Amino acid sequence: MKMKKNLIYLLTLVVFSVSSTAVAYGQTSRTTEGPSRQAKIEDAKMIKDRTLLVVLTDNPDFDQKINYVVHKYWTFSRNIVFVASDDLKKTLNEKETKYAVLLINRVLVTETNKWGQPVFRNKFIRFSIKLGEKLNKRRAVYYQDVAYSDEDRQSKKVKLFKRDKAEHPFDLDDKEILFALDQIQNHLIARFEGKQRLTIAWEPLANSGKLATKTLLIARKDMDKKLTEQDIRDTYPYPFKIVDQKEIEQAYLSRNKDDAFVELAPFGYANGIMSQYVVNCENGQLLSVGAEDNGLGYKNYVSKGHLRAYVRHANLGKKGITKMISKSDAKY
Repeated sequence: MKMKKNLIYLLTLVVFSVSSTAVAYGQTSRTTEGPSRQAKIEDAKMIKDRTLLVVLTDNPDFDQKINYVVHKYWTFSRNIVFVASDDLKKTLNEKETKYAVLLINRVLVTETNKWGQPVFRNKFIRFSIKLGEKLNKRRAVYYQDVAYSDEDRQSKKVKLFKRDKAEHPFDLDDKEILFALDQIQNHLIARFEGKQRLTIAWEPLANSGKLATKTLLIARKDMDKKLTEQDIRDTYPYPFKIVDQKEIEQAYLSRNKDDAFVELAPFGYANGIMSQYVVNCENGQLLSVGAEDNGLGYKNYVSKGHLRAYVRHANLGKKGITKMISKSDAKY
């Protein structure tokens, strides 16, 4: 789509951090940062040998969830310490210990139009991991973004918003927290083992064929309104169940080895664009990714086109690397 020449948009990214020392992210290309950029092997090795320092958000209810999920599911590094954001700088100055730091940030994105008015573009929560001595560097070793709510996953309307972080509280369930944690942890494990993870397309390639052995749990709230159970049977050849969100959460948190589920997560800074991940409940690894057959396929619900994509991308194997990776940055 061509933009009118007289409209000049300036993209401003405002990050409300849980830490007073965390640096705001500037304008960034999604091809050079985030889930489309793999961590350095040496960084993954250093993180594994360090104590994980988890910075709390000063929201007691949310921090309780973070404490539970990290304690129970983080296995990449041996020791875990939780710290209030006000005490982060003091803790990092302790010379006898080197830390890897897990940060949880609220990210609000505005776009300024030619009249200088801030227009809502996107908002999400970012989980990122950094080396303690590089906390003030812009780039994280790796990060994963999570949508604030179902409304944000499914809305494509342009909105105005105030730059008041009180209007954007931390409010994720355990499933969303674990999803973010798993994506970071699985990426670090792969890089520690020397495996390539250039884009999110690489993990499904490594898991080629496994989706057929799982029951795919599809949340009712994430389905296209026109999609029926019969449509799924006609399109998707593997076992599936249409369920409530709570059943997906229970299967995921219990590490059910028989199930997988669809997760919608923000892609880049544009409003209304979500990646569709097919996640293995057993370990959080990606079994497939979804975009519709035609166009970019950025839709915040599960459609017949996405179901076909799940099957296609779950069975590419080694022969599919060239085909899939060449298009993955454009689609996901």
